[in-house]
Amino acid sequence: MNGLVKSDKPAACLMLFEVADVNEHTSSLTENVQFYNTAITAAAMLGDDERTLGFIAQMTQAGIKPNLKMFTALMSALIVSGKNKLAVEIFNKMDEPNGFAIALAIRVHYSAANFASTATWLTEQHDGYKDMSGRDIMTSYKNSHHCNKKKLMLPIMYW
Repeated sequence: MNGLVKSDKPAACLMLFEVADVNEHTSSLTENVQFYNTAITAAAMLGDDERTLGFIAQMTQAGIKPNLKMFTALMSALIVSGKNKLAVEIFNKMDEPNGFAIALAIRVHYSAANFASTATWLTEQHDGYKDMSGRDIMTSYKNSHHCNKKKLMLPIMYW
């Protein structure tokens, strides 16, 4: 399944997961966090937040504890679907977000035109919190759908 995601075939990945999940001979194989993370990532790639949330509900019912990768995949799906407030709520539930999760949070704040918050995140990274790599920071800007170059330069000036 992971190979299908890496080869940019999320629909095939989801079909494989869902077939395996309903088959009585293979359903027990899907009851682990790695398989669910892959399915959630594939749904996020398609921007299918409803399916993503459904997988999370199934995962929880099966007693599988969500991890950071699952939260970031969910945030990605919500961002693609334009549900930025919900993505921020998911981010706020993370105990120790990594650089990628912080980059997604910056993207959400920037897309919502919350430039002060975006500048604060970037300043904290500059001042020593260093959870994000330079690549994470630039990716958070590059992926913003509402990129305005004049406003984009404001936070970068802190560097």
